[in-house]
Amino acid sequence: MAVYYLDTSALVKRYAQEHGTAWMLSLTDVTAEHDLYTVRVTGPEMIATLFRKVRTGEISPDEASRSAENFRADWREQYQIVEMTALVADKAMELAEKHSP
Repeated sequence: MAVYYLDTSALVKRYAQEHGTAWMLSLTDVTAEHDLYTVRVTGPEMIATLFRKVRTGEISPDEASRSAENFRADWREQYQIVEMTALVADKAMELAEKHSP
């Protein structure tokens, strides 16, 4: 078991086929028992991303609706949602800078 922070660009791979989908599916499999964290804004960003993929022809409207439904279920049950306060944002920027390659 491990702890992961997943932003929208990572999580979208779980709900729409992209490079990295297989890895994301294994990481988020409930049997892996990982602690998965994301921030509140990921919710609306994910829905926007899925339906943008419809507009660009990457997925069908039905696929987007199914993926959005699956995401909402996982949102309620699998992800630990971090509220984005100014303090959290400042700390995130600090960590990103410190741990960048």
